Amino acid sequence: MKKIFYIIVLSIVCILSSGCGEGHIDVTDVAYNPKIVLDAYIFGGEKVKDIKITRNFPLNKNIDISKLIIRDASVLLTDISANKTYPLSFNAQTLTYEYAGNDLIIGYGKSYKINVSATIDGKKLTASSTTTVPEKGLRAVSHELGDMLYRELDANGKVKKINLNIIPSEKAVATILSITALDASLNTYIYDNAYSSETDTQKIKDNMDDLRQGYTWQQGIAPGTQSFNINVEWYSIYFYSRYRVIIYAADRNFQNYLLTAKNVMEQDGNFHEPKMYIDGDGIGVFGSAVKDTAYFTIKR
Repeated sequence: MKKIFYIIVLSIVCILSSGCGEGHIDVTDVAYNPKIVLDAYIFGGEKVKDIKITRNFPLNKNIDISKLIIRDASVLLTDISANKTYPLSFNAQTLTYEYAGNDLIIGYGKSYKINVSATIDGKKLTASSTTTVPEKGLRAVSHELGDMLYRELDANGKVKKINLNIIPSEKAVATILSITALDASLNTYIYDNAYSSETDTQKIKDNMDDLRQGYTWQQGIAPGTQSFNINVEWYSIYFYSRYRVIIYAADRNFQNYLLTAKNVMEQDGNFHEPKMYIDGDGIGVFGSAVKDTAYFTIKR
């Protein structure tokens, strides 16, 4: 129950509002304990950057979001096979941690451990986690998927698929697609969308970030698979726009956190604990992936 409370705090979302079932949780009997919050991903073939280290907070206090950022944490990344540790430094512009040197590029198929220590509310806290980067090899067979009308029909009158053919990476637990409309606006919104009847411009504006981004995934890819197909489903398309699809071959930590962190409440109003692999006084995620990018355009 306490970890569920912490993940509610981490997400800074109000799941106390109505939903399926009663849709509420009583946190009055949950003691607040400070936690280090990790939002940390590393990518094969890339430098280490954008590592977010923050803290949780008690629900009964007014929150200054800027004060949740931990600027003076000790953040160490260890290449386990090389037994070499790299200290990360805080970047005041991005408000994240990074490795400033040029002697660290994340290796494919290698394991890394992150160790974080910080003082929160007078308590010295530590958190650690380990991830294994998938092997090199992920690639979209085509990086430009072309133009298509919204729900364009084929010669047989069936709606065409937005299909990617992907060469997988070894050791990847899942392949995840992050889909972003690059030209999202009220002017490009598809008002006759097949999956939404919303036409209120203020509501569309309020939900713009959610509408412009979507994701899908595929898991259980058999070892030795040379290539496989995955579709961008039409329910992810809300704008006439050029779209960017980032393809991630993800490790266990990445996949399980993505699929469980925002869904702690079941339809009956009960709660379950999201899957996190953080030891010590921490919550959140330290994951890894190999990635590639593809593009397509939806025309009017």
